[in-house]
Amino acid sequence: MIKVKKEGVLLRKTTLSYKNGSVLNSAAIREGERIKMFYKADRKANYLSVRYCKFKDPLTVKIGFGLPVLSRHLDYESHGFEGSHYTKTDNLYYLTCTVCEGTNALGVLAV
Repeated sequence: MIKVKKEGVLLRKTTLSYKNGSVLNSAAIREGERIKMFYKADRKANYLSVRYCKFKDPLTVKIGFGLPVLSRHLDYESHGFEGSHYTKTDNLYYLTCTVCEGTNALGVLAV
């Protein structure tokens, strides 16, 4: 069994308009000494976007980027997206998720 030490909350909702609802489904990737995190930011009006940040160390955010990596702007994403998964192969990041346009659920791949 792996022992897990809980250090606290790394990302939380803020007064910034793009994450004033909640911060969800984070996924961290470590490359050497660098730690990168993708996470879902929720605006109060239930407008989700995927964001990216870098860490100075495992517990301190170094820089967060203002622009989303992925946000709702196409018709088939009109009701948002769920179940984001991230991976890196070679030098490419892949994000998969399920989107909904009100009736159908669709699988999406972003590279």
